[in-house]
Amino acid sequence: MVGQEHAKKVMSVAVYNHYKRINSDRKDEIEIEKSNMLMVGPTGSGKTYLVKTLARLLDVPLAITDATSLTEAGYIGDDIESVVSKLLAAADNDVDRAEHGIIFIDEIDKIAKKEIHISVTSAANPYSREC
Repeated sequence: MVGQEHAKKVMSVAVYNHYKRINSDRKDEIEIEKSNMLMVGPTGSGKTYLVKTLARLLDVPLAITDATSLTEAGYIGDDIESVVSKLLAAADNDVDRAEHGIIFIDEIDKIAKKEIHISVTSAANPYSREC
């Protein structure tokens, strides 16, 4: 993969720390924090491609979901259980393999834009209800 040198270095350090954390002996009394990542960049900059490549290189299952379809439990749309189900399906229903997989939540910026729009609308007309 060409380009994104800084992103690749940051991701490789995060992956290294993640594996160091899950493989470390608890006797060491060294605690390495969980290694979630937030990738920010313009559309088409290669965020999803980087994650797909990482999953392929690590040989781990990958579930990609769109944040705009995620909802609070009880409402129409996906919830976290359906995302984990996608990961399990990507792992061929092998729970041990799924436990080492990657969940990539895409389009988070669309939720922020949507909430800004809703709050502006609600402030302008307190009686309006948007679904």
